[in-house]
Amino acid sequence: MEKELIRKQLLLTIVFVALTLVAFGVANATDYYVKAGSGSDSNAGTSPGTAWKTLTHALASVNDGDTINVMPGTFNYDQTNNGESFPLVIPKNNLTIVGIGSPALAKVIDAEHTGRVFTCENRTGVTIKFLEICNGTTATNGGGIYINNCQNITIMDCEIHDNTASVSGGGIYIASSSGLIDQNVIWANDATNSQGGGIYVKAPTDGDGDGETGAASPLVIRDNCLYENTSGYSGGAVYVTDTDTAGDGTWLFNNLMFHNTDGGSDAGGVQVGIGDGGCANVTLDNNTIAYNGYVGLFAEDTCGVNGKNNIIWGNGPADLDDVLTSNNQTLNITYSCIDTADDSEYNAGHGNWDKNPLWKSLGGDGMPCDGYFLDQTNSPCVNAGTGHGYDADKFGDGTAGSNPKWSTDSQTGSGHPIIDNNQVDMGYHYKKYGGSYIKLSSFTAEAGNGKVVLTWETATEIDNAGFMVYRCDNPASACHKVSGFIAANGDAVGGATYSFIDASVAPGASYYYWLVDIDTSGKWTAHGPVSARVPVNLILLELPTANRQLSAVSASIGGRE
Repeated sequence: MEKELIRKQLLLTIVFVALTLVAFGVANATDYYVKAGSGSDSNAGTSPGTAWKTLTHALASVNDGDTINVMPGTFNYDQTNNGESFPLVIPKNNLTIVGIGSPALAKVIDAEHTGRVFTCENRTGVTIKFLEICNGTTATNGGGIYINNCQNITIMDCEIHDNTASVSGGGIYIASSSGLIDQNVIWANDATNSQGGGIYVKAPTDGDGDGETGAASPLVIRDNCLYENTSGYSGGAVYVTDTDTAGDGTWLFNNLMFHNTDGGSDAGGVQVGIGDGGCANVTLDNNTIAYNGYVGLFAEDTCGVNGKNNIIWGNGPADLDDVLTSNNQTLNITYSCIDTADDSEYNAGHGNWDKNPLWKSLGGDGMPCDGYFLDQTNSPCVNAGTGHGYDADKFGDGTAGSNPKWSTDSQTGSGHPIIDNNQVDMGYHYKKYGGSYIKLSSFTAEAGNGKVVLTWETATEIDNAGFMVYRCDNPASACHKVSGFIAANGDAVGGATYSFIDASVAPGASYYYWLVDIDTSGKWTAHGPVSARVPVNLILLELPTANRQLSAVSASIGGRE
């Protein structure tokens, strides 16, 4: 009787353990290659040596989850040499289009004013990375990239320039979508007759996760340089309109916007406006908005803008404040340097001031974004912000890597001295980074014997310095670093396999792990989370009888989640 009871208990334990082991992995997908000029659309396309010739053919051939690797060259409308058909329409979900090879060799998608460059509608998980997107033209919205009703979209490390939309969104038009517009240079785009010369945003939605914290994410516009974009009458750099469905709205963090203009009397920099869905909800942190036509930031009526640690300076006529609203309301902007007509403090009592930022450099010819660094000795904006800059402390105890780019610390420009007391600066010191690319094949967490073993494998590593591992108590909580720096072993030809053991764990506890890769410039990207529950050792007792002593059987419950 007692043996049968123990047998049933062990069987239930085994079933329970089996049900709780859920592994994290990457679905099967195919890498394809395209090379303008020397490729052939009759090739297999599965290696650099058998590359296809056109993106048009590649997009017609891929499936969900595939990657199109764009090799150096110019992909254009020239029917003799290339023969692309514009716009290039994104046909599948979870598709990655990425430029590969040396960052110095351009991967140019040139529509030659024959149409828009990219169109993406009703898709999820699409990534466009390391491409130059130029000379797109449309009679409607989105000269360079048109995005509508897409979730968790990423536009990253691209140069987007000389695109024209007759209506809105000269560079990028994004509506009813969520995702990340990150580390792009967006310049010389034109929304001829309407709004948003660089970027036009309408009715953003919440996505499944921001790629870093795992929490539901809004549309994030982060770490971009926008300059010399123009609009017909509103938002030379960025125009945001309409409420989002879930309330998080649009986040603009760590952007540099300068020398943008509008044709009216609104904002050459950022404008928050009213559309069919009402006012937009915008969070504006650690941006530098400088020397744009008319004002730097304009909000229509009662549209909500919350922000801190910005520099909004030198925009428009000297007799106007750099921050205005159409009904003279005061926006919730704090701890920012704002140029006012009468040298007063905007939103008095909340840490703002009207003082010259004293930039060390405004960027030289050929490198206009490599500037706007603060004079570390004399600038009133150094160490003058509040809290943490966006991503400055995303994982709880400082940025990953020894050379973080965020404005709390060291990245103040080549040759400039550094003064830092770990308090965030106002504004953002933009620095254009080169092409790191990590293709992660798998990332798993396995718990057992009082530890969690993290294992990951890469297929490709370009300009990768290495990795760090961070741990959180839940997907949305602050994280802390549990590993030291793990040097890279892979390269552009082949990846590598890595592991790390976390022995500081408690029985029965669940943990969530992020893998952070750091490139050779100090930029980091987070992958995950993966989770594991540390086993609890159970002792199942067999009751003693007249003929037998007390015995025990141990079992573990836990493992991967």
